[in-house]
Amino acid sequence: MRDLCIFADQDTDRGRLSAYLAGTGSDSVLLVTLEDAASLRGLAGERVEVKSLDTYGPTEPVARKKTMQLVRDWAGQPLGDGGSLKERLTWQGVSMWWFLDSRWLQVGEKYFRNLHLSIRRLEQIARILSDESPRQAISLVKDEEFNIVLQLVAQRLQVPLEKKFVSTRVGKNLWCRLLSFLAVCRFPVRAFLFLLQQIRYGVHLKRRRWDSRPVLFLMGDHWGNVWDPNRGCYIEGETYTYRVFQAVKQHFPILFAVELTARQLTIRFSKSKFRDPRILYTPLEAYTDWKVLLRSFRHYRAMRRRWKELLRSGALETLFIFEDIPCLDLILPRLRLFFTFGLLETLLTLETAFALVQKQNPVAVVLDSRMSRAGRAVIHAARRHGIRSVALEHSFFIRHNIGDYLTAGDRAGGNQNPAVACPLPDRILVYGEQDKEQMVAGWFPPEIIEVTGAPRWDAVPFLVHAWDKKPICQRYGLDPAHPIVMLTMQEYFSRDAEDAVIREVCTAVRELGDTQLVIKLHPLQRLSSKISRRFSRIAANVGLSRVVLEGGYKLYELLAVSDILVTLNCNTAIEASLMDKPVIILDLFQLDHADSFSNHPALVVARSGSELASYLRAALNDDATRRRSQWERQRFVSSYCFRKDGLAWQRVTQAILQEVHRGQKERPWSE
Repeated sequence: MRDLCIFADQDTDRGRLSAYLAGTGSDSVLLVTLEDAASLRGLAGERVEVKSLDTYGPTEPVARKKTMQLVRDWAGQPLGDGGSLKERLTWQGVSMWWFLDSRWLQVGEKYFRNLHLSIRRLEQIARILSDESPRQAISLVKDEEFNIVLQLVAQRLQVPLEKKFVSTRVGKNLWCRLLSFLAVCRFPVRAFLFLLQQIRYGVHLKRRRWDSRPVLFLMGDHWGNVWDPNRGCYIEGETYTYRVFQAVKQHFPILFAVELTARQLTIRFSKSKFRDPRILYTPLEAYTDWKVLLRSFRHYRAMRRRWKELLRSGALETLFIFEDIPCLDLILPRLRLFFTFGLLETLLTLETAFALVQKQNPVAVVLDSRMSRAGRAVIHAARRHGIRSVALEHSFFIRHNIGDYLTAGDRAGGNQNPAVACPLPDRILVYGEQDKEQMVAGWFPPEIIEVTGAPRWDAVPFLVHAWDKKPICQRYGLDPAHPIVMLTMQEYFSRDAEDAVIREVCTAVRELGDTQLVIKLHPLQRLSSKISRRFSRIAANVGLSRVVLEGGYKLYELLAVSDILVTLNCNTAIEASLMDKPVIILDLFQLDHADSFSNHPALVVARSGSELASYLRAALNDDATRRRSQWERQRFVSSYCFRKDGLAWQRVTQAILQEVHRGQKERPWSE
């Protein structure tokens, strides 16, 4: 039994913490840190034991899987006589529950911490307070969400809790609501800006006349330079679906409703995109007219009344329980944010999707974002109008992806109520057999899944032979005579995590002598002078001089001249394998990145900087290691890419046309 259990983190003032520990008269004190325990041991005396919170409870991957199942259980649990939560919140045959995606329920660093991280903290704190049995717990942590979790556990275990130096959440709440309000404002703003674009380029939605109904594509804006194997050069086009577009438009015109990113107000490269008379580019929000706004506000008021009635009923207090600990105080701020601006944004998305489908009456809907709010809205609108939908997967399938945690949850329980089931497309086209196996294991219906390969990767295996290494190296200031290691980043890591990754990789590369390092940012990360200076300073501090930092859509030519790839958890592992490059997965934070690839032996996992240096040295210098990894890469590619024949675009086009003809047979009157 402990006298005191004190919680601190990296933001806790070290001077005040040291003074507080010195003034504590207790003989048995446990200091629990949310960071590495070694950083605080110097502040503690002999009577103070220091432990890291991560030594207790589950790992992040285990907590993620547990939370995903927990959320499914919460969604389906009956609430008195009124049905489950998702059954009470329905609109035109779809439950609002399916739009509580990772942006609102597991909101992420933009609004809240991801829910599974707080659930993990809850388990860890419960383990500490149960094992150590302190007479009192004291929090010196400023993070409010951590303190909410700590208070929930302390109340359940009847441990007195005192919170010091706690910051308020008022400013953050206002910031959350402002960002949420801007997300709603994008609908009329983008609709108006697109109207100006139409006037500028002489294009108008109402005046566009085609010889047949279009195929509707809903995808992100991936316009850029595309390698055309027939011409042997780069051309402008959609980098993900260029050849699919060229084939489909021979049969049907294409309406491309673009899902713009948060930083995009309107369509990029409009002059180039509006040249083709068989393809019309519009933002999804172009179909938000005054009727859509009125209907959305009317339904918003009705759904708000339902939500308030649910709150007043007290049913949620008995619903959100985990390990006998009531979690309503943790979940309620997320739900309140959703049922203000989030609900309005969802209804605007749904009404806009219905307006799009009604006005254009497409022969089929094709999308690469079935998990997004807009993707689910368009799938639902297409189903309500009897139009076939095809989902071309944007990436390899991750079974325990927090962005996909609700999709097939109903089927795991027998799909008792199809009326509120998640909107699934009529056909899902995946990259490889491994994706299909993972989706079937995750309760997706096998009859709608087809393996086609990835059209955007058709040319990747041939680029290494098509390009000359020397001019590419000269363009980026690299020496083709020395080895090149490439690191690809992800946009969802915190600044501290990014710095740790850069530091460990730079240190490992420095130990290899004349080896050069290329750091490629994710396309959603902006290459600013601030980031460049920060990364350059880290590299200089560890003694590495040859570092190239690039952003944007320059992956393939940099990958083609590199000798080895270091990545975290993204598609670049597959793209490098297609080019027959060795791949090392860097997992410094025990996030089990390799589990996303089913721990395939082709991908070596490094969990520290020293392991990374050892694996880099072996991959670059050991012939036996290179031969063994090359054989494993062939198996990896066959599992995740289907075939290296460059014809995935043909298989995808054929699948789309098959769904079009199937829909025409089912709805002959619509022609």
